[in-house]
Amino acid sequence: MAIRFKAPAKINLCLHVLGQRPNGFHILDSLVAFLDCGEWIELRKASKTTLQIIGPQSEKLPLGADNLVLRAADIFPAGCTTEILLHKTMPISSGIGGGSSNAAATLRGMSELWNIPSPDIVAQLSLGSDVPVCMWSKPVVMQGTGEVISELSYIPPLFACLVNPARAVSTAIVFNQHVFVETLQWV
Repeated sequence: MAIRFKAPAKINLCLHVLGQRPNGFHILDSLVAFLDCGEWIELRKASKTTLQIIGPQSEKLPLGADNLVLRAADIFPAGCTTEILLHKTMPISSGIGGGSSNAAATLRGMSELWNIPSPDIVAQLSLGSDVPVCMWSKPVVMQGTGEVISELSYIPPLFACLVNPARAVSTAIVFNQHVFVETLQWV
């Protein structure tokens, strides 16, 4: 039996970087929303954990040990061996949370597949600051280094067109250079 989980694209409608902790992590205050589009993960029990990547962006994503989907799968007990299929459509390093959303979908999916609780916030944060917010996959306020998440009661529909110039952007480099987009401009 295979199960499929959506891994929607994430956008920061507002992003404020308030400082940096001694461990290097940035302190954030961000209004986060998720798009109706994105990627998906399909999982099924298997004799060993494997990852296959398909889709238009599949050739650009490495299958190495640093892949967030494989790192998410490694959080589970050794007996939870899973065949994972990732349909990769979002550009790599585009700032819309593709890897984090895929990791969150893997965590949710493996928890359901193996009927065990989802990994805690510490384990989620070990994969990246955006992974906990991607576990929610709905509009929220994210604060701290990603560990404080507040649900929003209402956010109006947003119709957006995202354009990607096919140039990878490193979040770490952007944050370290203090080049920030403070607020999404409403049209």
